[in-house]
Amino acid sequence: MISSEMRRMNSISQSAPVNRCVVYVTDPGFLVPSIVSARQVLKQASGLADVVVALNGFRDEDYARLSKLISDLGLVPCVMPYVCSPDPRSFTGHVPPAAMARLELPKYLPSVYQDILYMDGDTQIVGDIGALLELTVPKGQVAAAPDSLWLGYATKARYPKDYLPGLGHVRESSYFNSGILALSRETMDSVFPEALEFFLKNSEKCLYHDQSALNAVMADRIVQLSPRYNFITDYIYLGVLNDADPAIIHFTGRPKPWINAGWPWFNRFIKQYSALVDEFPELRPFAKVVAPEYSSRIERGIEKTRRRYRMAFPITAYRRWRFISTLRRRGYFLN
Repeated sequence: MISSEMRRMNSISQSAPVNRCVVYVTDPGFLVPSIVSARQVLKQASGLADVVVALNGFRDEDYARLSKLISDLGLVPCVMPYVCSPDPRSFTGHVPPAAMARLELPKYLPSVYQDILYMDGDTQIVGDIGALLELTVPKGQVAAAPDSLWLGYATKARYPKDYLPGLGHVRESSYFNSGILALSRETMDSVFPEALEFFLKNSEKCLYHDQSALNAVMADRIVQLSPRYNFITDYIYLGVLNDADPAIIHFTGRPKPWINAGWPWFNRFIKQYSALVDEFPELRPFAKVVAPEYSSRIERGIEKTRRRYRMAFPITAYRRWRFISTLRRRGYFLN
């Protein structure tokens, strides 16, 4: 049930001058990285799209003050209740309970928005995303970038042999990462509830929760985006960061760059998170951010992992070549 208070707070966006939005869904643990990414998007989205931050699972007393802070930053707040799977214990590792909340967005995202770009909070914008912001996806389809399965060397531990068959007619070449999704409002209103229903009925098959469910219900209805627009952590390990010229880096899995000072990020992204907390101290209770000034012990650990990475690099040479050559010949949309 949507409370009258939630309706009131979300009605702020109803007078928005544009019908496009980039939307994040965050719980308390992902608030700081989500705002960092949202502000980076906002620099390119002016006049093209609103940038919405949907708050899920916060204390009642936090919603009003965080909504004001988000508004003051030029972003659009959206209030959601606590949303997770029926059994929160099913969320293990790096997957937050809010991962399922995006599938409830049709209930809470203001109806003015008709072209939607969903983005995970563990991202940073490092290139031009103007074409992605202006993308209009045909109804009934979702634009998404492939997960690492497309490179053909997935481990059995990560993708058991019965994983894709359990999702239906999902092929390795079309299996997508759900961290960046572009779709119409009509498609979102139809597909997201369908994916949630699939998850509730088949949670044991959904190894990657909402991503598994979305792949199951979308199958071959995918407009494949270039991996440049969802440059997942797996690609970092291939040493293709400079060759691929990514626009959006997605920190999938662990380690997350706001809580890890070492490999594979080596302090490249961490300062943006600590700077936000320094600028807005009211965010400190929600921040698990490593300070940019490291002890000598951490510095030695960074150098150790650098050496380990250099030693392992020859092993990735073939995979690096395969990534670049496949990227060039597959003709991904917005390549």
